[in-house]
Amino acid sequence: MNGGGEGQPVWKILEVLTKAATVRIHVPRAGYSPLDTVQEARLFLGSGFLAAPQWVLTCAHVLYDGVAKRPIGKGERVIVCQVGPSGLPFALEGEVAAMLPEHGPADGPWPAPDLALVRLRRPAPYTCAYLSDRPAGTQLDGGGLYQVGWIDNGGQLTLRGGAVTVAGTLGGPGEAEQLLLTGEGFIAGSSGGPVVDLRRGEVVAVVKSRMREGGSGSAVDIACLRSLAVPGLLAERATPPFGTMLPGGLWWEGTGTGRTGTDLAAPAPAAPLPEPRAQDAAAYSAPPGPVPEPPEPEEDLYQALYRDHDRYHASQLAGAAPTWTDVQRSLWGPGARPGPLDRTRLYGLFAALPHPAAPAELATLLRALPLDLYGADRP
Repeated sequence: MNGGGEGQPVWKILEVLTKAATVRIHVPRAGYSPLDTVQEARLFLGSGFLAAPQWVLTCAHVLYDGVAKRPIGKGERVIVCQVGPSGLPFALEGEVAAMLPEHGPADGPWPAPDLALVRLRRPAPYTCAYLSDRPAGTQLDGGGLYQVGWIDNGGQLTLRGGAVTVAGTLGGPGEAEQLLLTGEGFIAGSSGGPVVDLRRGEVVAVVKSRMREGGSGSAVDIACLRSLAVPGLLAERATPPFGTMLPGGLWWEGTGTGRTGTDLAAPAPAAPLPEPRAQDAAAYSAPPGPVPEPPEPEEDLYQALYRDHDRYHASQLAGAAPTWTDVQRSLWGPGARPGPLDRTRLYGLFAALPHPAAPAELATLLRALPLDLYGADRP
């Protein structure tokens, strides 16, 4: 351990780190300062958690103004509260950066994946959660999970946590799969909170809802963040099936592409562009006007989130307090290669590199590789 956690069981340190990263979200009101807002239980919307110092992950349905009876949309303001080690609230202003899906129904539950990202106007001062990088569905092996969320306990906002177990899945073909969980802690307000894998020490899902019968609820796999759009690319970030190289060198593409087998016709040549018409000649010979400023490139929110996430956790290795990486090293054991420390350092180095100027072009190049190097988890 870096320090500060000696003598405590690993699960307790993990619980402390998870609760420290879990925030509550409030709707702003005219006449209320941010600090006044986060101390009003009636302005409380639900839970979320810090995925990076300036990023909060929650559920889209949490961002609903019950008084105005409308969702809080992209670009609108919310107030986030993180409670420090002293127990004092710390209020932060933020804006909704993305919602998945972008629009919910006029009435009824928000469809899966039901995720939202809030970008804070300044970094939060305390702990951020560690997001799992494992493929979707890896958590379908039973128990060992812990759920945390804020609840309204008779006008007193309180953190509540509890052990949960995977009981199954929710969702039909073509829908984002949800985990069906049973256990403690599913109370109004806890939606948007993290679900942590106690065996690996990382957040694997986001609490979505509680069932009417009580004692159970649903959660969305953290891997659903991959459905955030890649700027300039219409396809999803990872849409299996991908092409596969079969024995003997045969190239067989998935049926979703409409092309299979080895006898693929060459693409038709592009038609030549027509010459300028005579009546347009004056437009071509006219002196050029002012060159318009190019539009600002659209941000790849998925890459921005994980870049900040990886930089944050790498920066924590030099501190004295116990970190998520310390917990993971204890949980994984000495035989894990590469181990959590290797992973955190490596991801931090990657995050320090300049990101691609055109993520869509990079994704297109990766998808065109002749070998399926990435499987269903291609970027």
